[in-house]
Amino acid sequence: MKKEQKSNIMIINDMKVVSAKYGLKKGRTKSGKSFEAEEPTYQLSLKGEIPYEDFTAFDETPEKMIPSWFKKQEGYMNLSSKFDIPVRREGRDSTMSEWMDEQAEKEYSCNGSTVRVKIKQADGVIYPVAVVVLADGSPADPFEGMDD
Repeated sequence: MKKEQKSNIMIINDMKVVSAKYGLKKGRTKSGKSFEAEEPTYQLSLKGEIPYEDFTAFDETPEKMIPSWFKKQEGYMNLSSKFDIPVRREGRDSTMSEWMDEQAEKEYSCNGSTVRVKIKQADGVIYPVAVVVLADGSPADPFEGMDD
């Protein structure tokens, strides 16, 4: 009997962007030396109705290596890629970095945008492949979080 496999490509609709960023990743090695990555990383934190039961990427993954967002299953997911993923907005194709830069120029934030995200699963990892922006976020408030 052949085991039915779930697709390694998924599209998740109506996700809210909690955070979108790109840049060089900094950190420390196991020996304590600091490092800065040579290539930027592109990160998306999303919230919404996530079909956790359809993910197969972590089926064979040791417990320590499963990301906390997947373990908790609280409607959030954190995705990252070493590639500047394609973004379609208002019928125009660009990249994640261009989308973020354009939003910043207009003094808007990508946070709060509603998106459709295409993801790919591999053993132990889920990463974004493409994003379609369904609705822009709100104007950026430089004083957000500051008391009067």
